[in-house]
Amino acid sequence: MFNRPIRIGNCSGAINDGIDQIYRLAKQGQVDAITADYLAESNIAWKAIELQTDPTLGYEPNFLEQIAWHNGDAARLVAEKRIKIVHDGGALNPRGLAEKTDAYLQSIGIHNLKVAWVSGDDVTEKVRSGSFGTIPHLDQPGVHLRLENEKLLAANVYTGYAGIVRALAEGADIVICGRCTDASPVMGLAAWWHEWKTTDYDALAGSLMAGHLIECGPYVTGGN
Repeated sequence: MFNRPIRIGNCSGAINDGIDQIYRLAKQGQVDAITADYLAESNIAWKAIELQTDPTLGYEPNFLEQIAWHNGDAARLVAEKRIKIVHDGGALNPRGLAEKTDAYLQSIGIHNLKVAWVSGDDVTEKVRSGSFGTIPHLDQPGVHLRLENEKLLAANVYTGYAGIVRALAEGADIVICGRCTDASPVMGLAAWWHEWKTTDYDALAGSLMAGHLIECGPYVTGGN
């Protein structure tokens, strides 16, 4: 447990946000951790189509571009300062992105960063098989998904913060998730940092609020 607040910076609120943001945060931000959100329903669908042609893909490559910024100096700063990174760029293939990330770090001589991934959000096959029964439409009462008439590209649930806490507790420096909730990276980092229990409801609620504000930074800074 640390005796001070954790300092968290966010490097992405959507795909194609600043490619230099990990570098800037690591160099100038005085942060303990960096989070990022790359996913939306649209690019999850793109990743599903991508997976149909190449099973090694299915993740968002933005993180690799950000960590490699300035000829790898972004990654070197993260390693030197022991900054934790948690994000959802794994999309439909978090393991694949974790392996790509580890391979890149090794290729530039960084051997002291442990990369982990969190899975469990992809329920596509369960939905296709009917394991969940009927799926109601969120906005149209009485309407249900009928798989016999529609092609299902992907089905994902939002995962919470528990897997992130476990990965960090087991020594991970970079944690790559699939479709986690927007606030999960911050909640996971805070719960790990302060060693909160799952019943520390007030503390967790505070991190939930902070997580949404950090992830959607423009809301805090007047840009939205």
